[in-house]
Order: sequence, then C-alpha cells, then structure tokens
Amino acid sequence: MPCMTTCCCCFNTYQGSIIIGVLSLLPSITGVGLVSHLINTWDTNNGEVTEWAQNITGSLETSSSQISVVTDFIDAASADMYTVLIVLLIYFVGSSLTALMLISGVYQSMRCLMLPWLTVVLLRLLTVTICVGMFFYMAGGVPDSRSKERLVMSGLGIIPEIALTMYGWLCVFSHYHHLQLMEEQVAPMPEEEPIQVLTPVGENKY
Repeated sequence: MPCMTTCCCCFNTYQGSIIIGVLSLLPSITGVGLVSHLINTWDTNNGEVTEWAQNITGSLETSSSQISVVTDFIDAASADMYTVLIVLLIYFVGSSLTALMLISGVYQSMRCLMLPWLTVVLLRLLTVTICVGMFFYMAGGVPDSRSKERLVMSGLGIIPEIALTMYGWLCVFSHYHHLQLMEEQVAPMPEEEPIQVLTPVGENKY
C-alpha cells in the first residue's frame, strides 16, 4: 500500500500525526465536558433535551414504510435520551484516550499505541459513510420536498468530514507503516548455524 511522505505538503508524517492527534483530542474533550454537564443537570434540562430529540425525530415522520425500522430506532433513542448521553460520554472518553495514546505513540515511536486510534477512526469512518448512504436512501422515500432537501443536504454536509478524516487516517497510517519499516531495518539478522562437513562413508582417515 502506498504511503504518504508529507502531510498538507508542509509537514512530515511525524509532525502531521502529532497535529492530527491534538485535533482529535480537542473535540473529544469538549464532548466529554458538554455531555457530562448535560448528565449532571439532567433533572433540570431533561425536558429540553428530550424535546430537541423528538423534534429531530419528527422530521422523519413523513418517511415511507421502507425506513420504518430507522424511524423506530430514532423514536426509541429520543424517548431515552439519558441512556444516549451515557453512551456518548463513553464514546468521547474512549476517543480522548485513543487520541492521547496516538500522541504518545508517535512521540515515543511505539506503533502499538497508535493502533487503537487507527481502529476507532476507521470504524467511525465506516459508520459515518453508512449514515450518509442512509440519508440519501431515506431522501428517496420521502414525498415531502422540504424533508427530502434537508436529508440530502445533511448527507452532503458530512462528506467533507469523511474526506478530511480519511486524509488524517492515511497520514497516521503512513507514519505507522514508516515505523514498521524502520523496525524491520534495524532488526538483527538471525545467526546462521555452522555447516557441518560430513565425511564420505568408507573414506579412511590418516
């Protein structure tokens, strides 16, 4: 697989991976703080959060029966937003830890610390890509032109995020591959066993 040698045409993959780790850490920490605040003040804000979630769900009520499963899932999530917030908190905490591990792994040239971030971001890319496909699929089954336009614009708005995330993932993976090549170059060669010369059968020794 071809690897990148530069990031944004002005950084090497080491510097780019550090920057990407920091950029991944900042929104994750922000998410932890925001979700933690909502959970701590749930008794006060639960009505507003639930109403906001139900308003989002209401935009899908005009969808066709093809996506009833998706609508039912969103309805169930909006009815139990406290559980959704707990799941989001776990996700943001995990993302923060993987970003810290990435920064530490790049700084210390330890590939094993980079793997969690590479895995989590790859799974997130696959999930978001599927969501974009679902937006376009749902737009095809919505008779209301306003709702259809909203779904299409939502899907198109996520595409730049997918492209930027994929670029960052490739940069980090390229540095991971670079470290792997360096480890293979400095690995000691296995010692060759001495060759034993066998004396032909029947040969007399003097």
